[in-house]
Amino acid sequence: MFSILFHIIGIMLIETSFFFYYIGPMETDMFKSKILQIVEQPFFIPPSTSNISFPFHTSNIISTIFYNQTIPTIQTIQTIQNIEYNLNTQSILAQERRNQQNYELFIFTIKCWGSFTLFWLLAYIIYIKYKDYHSYKKYSGLTTIGVSSHSQLTYRKGSIDDYDSELPISSLQKKDEALTKTIQYIGFCGLLVLFQYLFFNYIVFLYNPLSIDEAKYIIYIQAFHQLDKAD
Repeated sequence: MFSILFHIIGIMLIETSFFFYYIGPMETDMFKSKILQIVEQPFFIPPSTSNISFPFHTSNIISTIFYNQTIPTIQTIQTIQNIEYNLNTQSILAQERRNQQNYELFIFTIKCWGSFTLFWLLAYIIYIKYKDYHSYKKYSGLTTIGVSSHSQLTYRKGSIDDYDSELPISSLQKKDEALTKTIQYIGFCGLLVLFQYLFFNYIVFLYNPLSIDEAKYIIYIQAFHQLDKAD
């Protein structure tokens, strides 16, 4: 049983480290790449804006998206001039918060792993000590007597046949061993599925690969610079 648990503990540590140091950063790069692929597509600019009720210019689009104003005011236009700086600042702060949250999630996961490992390690030590103590009491009834000047015979008090332990393994014992191994494999698979369920529901889904402010800044840099070229 303990060998199965220690296998699960090793898998937990490997998968946790692999997720936070490889899968998580890869997800961040993947999201950024997909956003860039979307906004890098060329914008369709109508050849004539005579039938449009408002000017189709960058300042108007920015004010509509970020300030919910169809016609930008003077104050809005002045704010738009600094919008890239503001979005960049918000993106940097959001990235710092995201990294901190992911780091705290990683520390929480390691603490859970450490507590689980420590509990079963103590249980294993107690089991070994109990087993040694039981073996000591079991063999404390052995008495050594002299048979000749060059040999000794060890026997158990009350024993009838000293050679019972040398009997061949019966088919019933083989069935018991097969059943034990089957139960161990089923237990291993069950614990592995349980770990995957808990890991994905309480760790993976809480991991934040990309914040909204970071995505907004990426969209602004790519999309609105294209609009500036189209003006």
